[in-house]
Amino acid sequence: MKKQLKVVIVLSLLVSLSIVVVGQFKKLGSHKPPSKGATILAGKFPPPTVFYSHFIEKGQPLLMKGVLNETGYTAFVKWTDKYLGTKYGSEIVEIERGKKEDRDGKAIELTLSKYLEIYKSSDLYMVHTVPDSMKDEVLVPYSLQCGGFQDNLQDAVLWFSGGSTKSVLHYDTVDNINCLLDGEKKLVLIDKRYKNMVEEHGWVEDGAYSQVDVDAVDPGKFPGVYNAAWFQINMQKGDCVYIPYKWYHHVYSPPGRNLAVNLWFSHLWWFNQTDCKDYTSKESKPLSEFSMASPNMQLRSEFLSRFDGHSGVSQKSFIMNCGCTSDQDALKLWEMLNKNKDRKLTWEEFYSFDMDEAVMKVPQCFNVDIDEEEEESVEDKMQEEIKVDIGKDETKDENVESSSSEPVDNLGESLGSVESQDKDIKDIEKNNRW
Repeated sequence: MKKQLKVVIVLSLLVSLSIVVVGQFKKLGSHKPPSKGATILAGKFPPPTVFYSHFIEKGQPLLMKGVLNETGYTAFVKWTDKYLGTKYGSEIVEIERGKKEDRDGKAIELTLSKYLEIYKSSDLYMVHTVPDSMKDEVLVPYSLQCGGFQDNLQDAVLWFSGGSTKSVLHYDTVDNINCLLDGEKKLVLIDKRYKNMVEEHGWVEDGAYSQVDVDAVDPGKFPGVYNAAWFQINMQKGDCVYIPYKWYHHVYSPPGRNLAVNLWFSHLWWFNQTDCKDYTSKESKPLSEFSMASPNMQLRSEFLSRFDGHSGVSQKSFIMNCGCTSDQDALKLWEMLNKNKDRKLTWEEFYSFDMDEAVMKVPQCFNVDIDEEEEESVEDKMQEEIKVDIGKDETKDENVESSSSEPVDNLGESLGSVESQDKDIKDIEKNNRW
């Protein structure tokens, strides 16, 4: 009798375990309840100072509800299929084959007009950098127009499909604002603090993504992904979302026309408050008014991550942590950065040195190889900049007399604007309202 009882118990345990495992092969985002949602801001982009201190610096996602409805975002208003085909149909765009992301897949090229003819009934997904011809109608939000953000824009990308697209679970080494012009998106976000759990099994370093099947999360193969706390964000047409640097995320777009534009920008380890003092505009501006940063600005961000949390860096600490292959290279870089020749490097100095020149002179500190052609290119650029600066100085000298005699009637108005902006920011932070 006891033997039979043991057999029954063991069998029932095996059956229940198999039911649990099979039942848990669910889509990422339905595999377990979310821990919480993101902060929600309705109808407007936050000021740059608030955006940095509350979200960038703290690494917190932000959903900006209906913000495109309130900001006159040109592409949001105009970009129907008919309009895109008529105005931009001849643009050559990159298309991914397959709506479920495959990092090993190869893109094809089509004209935008051809893609518009077939995208609703095909397994294709347009992922393409915003062409120059379309940049007047894509806007850079107020949040990114000063403080250093404006100098670190890395890319603006169009994401366009008939829906049912699924990304891999991955992270980006940049910050991201994604704005949804049409359709819906459902996001799963996992804090970068869960790195050990997410990357424990099936992580691909080259590409920074997990091999977990987002349609069927196997808790046996990927226990870390399965058990990590996650955020849920549901986007509707007109919403924008901020996805923090190195946060893991998976994006699913339900069936139906789906069109989004995202802005990637290098992570800032320091915010230039002074740069925003005289910046009073609160309007979004066309992307055509901004330049994309040199890829070396992303190298700067990765380099400066070594000094996060330090208010100033001594020479000894710099040499120990900078990652240069030799102390000689480290000292050479120190001299380039230490403009005021004191004992510590400030964050202002970290963000003011010429990164292109530094990469050319001490590439070993940034883990890059410089060939002769690149070196000549950087030298040419430096010579051109010197010529431009000399020309500017000569122009200033010629105009000193006339400029110094001009009236300054708008000085009080200008100062009033600065004080008003500072007051707005203080009120926002005090009352936690936007």
